[in-house]
Amino acid sequence: MEIRKLPDHIYDELCAYGEKYRAAKAIGDIEKAEDYLSKLWLAMPEPKYFWDWSQSIIKSIAEFYFEEKNYTEAEKWAKQLFNCQVAPGDAGPYIITGKIYLESGNEALATEYLTKAVKLAGRRGFFGENPKYLKYAQQRTRQLNSATNN
Repeated sequence: MEIRKLPDHIYDELCAYGEKYRAAKAIGDIEKAEDYLSKLWLAMPEPKYFWDWSQSIIKSIAEFYFEEKNYTEAEKWAKQLFNCQVAPGDAGPYIITGKIYLESGNEALATEYLTKAVKLAGRRGFFGENPKYLKYAQQRTRQLNSATNN
């Protein structure tokens, strides 16, 4: 299905929720921030995964839970990124998912997603991320390549 542009009135509603979310988060009101993210997602029209803002919103929700160390919720949202039309070479969904798995202790899945990110975008995909994720992905990629060559 082709990605569609959100109608202006829905875009405006989502932006309003986004502003309220950021304001609540800035003052440390995590419950209110989470509530605004929920309202933002509920305001997305169906089919939720095929709008120009779908992937950005889902990523923001996954990152919110990641920052709160709620890895179960973060994983749930990160998996939904793959319901969107992921552009070729877009390592973002693989990086956030790999980070969640790594921090939650699931190294096998962290390796799967982070090495995929390196294959898709190299170091460029990790720009702005904590360098430990790129380092981890590069080490695992070398180990996998070494194991394959032996």
